[in-house]
Amino acid sequence: MKYIPDHSTFVKFSISLDPLLLDKVLNSVAMMICRNDIIMAIDSTGFSCSSASKHYLKRMKETGSVPSAVRNYTKATLAADTGSLAVMSCVTSVSNVHDIKHIPEMLDKIASGGYGVAHAALDRGYDFEDVHIRIRERLNAGTAIPVRNMTGKYGSKKEPGGKNRKRMASSFPSEIYSRRPLIETVNSMIKRNMGDVVYGLSDGSRHKEVMFRCISHNAKRVLDLKEA
Repeated sequence: MKYIPDHSTFVKFSISLDPLLLDKVLNSVAMMICRNDIIMAIDSTGFSCSSASKHYLKRMKETGSVPSAVRNYTKATLAADTGSLAVMSCVTSVSNVHDIKHIPEMLDKIASGGYGVAHAALDRGYDFEDVHIRIRERLNAGTAIPVRNMTGKYGSKKEPGGKNRKRMASSFPSEIYSRRPLIETVNSMIKRNMGDVVYGLSDGSRHKEVMFRCISHNAKRVLDLKEA
């Protein structure tokens, strides 16, 4: 059965909480089941900022009068241990920013959490040389990111720039990358068990709501693995 908490009480409770405390709680619970040599996967997902039905939104768009309360959604980028399916880090933003904007803050959180990351698997949306460099320098981890198909001015195939992207093109670590879809499983588990709508009115309260769902997900993973 899906559990969706009373959002009004939840939002009021979360206002006074320090986001840094939530990061520490998330790490503490995740470290109960995360092991060394983690194959980490990173991906983003969206949480609606309104419980309005899709039919209602469609009708409002047709009339050109979409309420401001339902125009935006909260974008969350999660990093998960593909072995335990525990969430290691979560970064959110209110608007649809590019995926790589969350990477520096996310890597800082993972590094401070003390995780032993061996490899990181990300989809083509993160195919930038800077992402490879940041992961290797910040976490001392290998990367598995597919190279985008790029064409030159006259339609010819464009060779990837940067030594890390060239390495992906010539010798792609397929076995590591095969773990990447498990982050989508984690995203689905969180939404299925706790809903995909956040009710906070501010960026900060929405972030805390998503963090609480990640913490709850990790706690459930601890219990599930102990019972297995």
